[in-house]
Amino acid sequence: MTTNKPNEHSFDQMLARALKQHSEAIPGDFTTNVQRQIRKAQEQKILARVIWQERLTLVGSIALAGLAICVVVIFQGYLTKTYRNLVDNLATDSQVAVGKMLQIVDAFSVNWQQYAILAVISMFALYSLADFLTGHKIIE
Repeated sequence: MTTNKPNEHSFDQMLARALKQHSEAIPGDFTTNVQRQIRKAQEQKILARVIWQERLTLVGSIALAGLAICVVVIFQGYLTKTYRNLVDNLATDSQVAVGKMLQIVDAFSVNWQQYAILAVISMFALYSLADFLTGHKIIE
């Protein structure tokens, strides 16, 4: 039983026959030039896709950072109150722990902007690392 495998040289042979029947002079490296142009077009298409993915990733990270900053600015009082309540509820067993946790909450409430930005940057770094290690792209 024969299989219909395409022969690598059959294209060249068909092209050579067609060019012999043609009246214009065709350079000898015509096939190589056509293949080079096809390869270049494929590379440009892949490069354009990669650039588009990187731009979307950048826009997404900027939007995520902006959204996180807006949420923290809008809900600053609520977050501080929630953390204080959490600390009060968890620290009923030990007064030393209460003092330390209240200091942490007070430090957080003073520098919450820096912590929020650090958290967003850390999340994006973890996402980028996971994306790099798995080799999967979210957007294709």
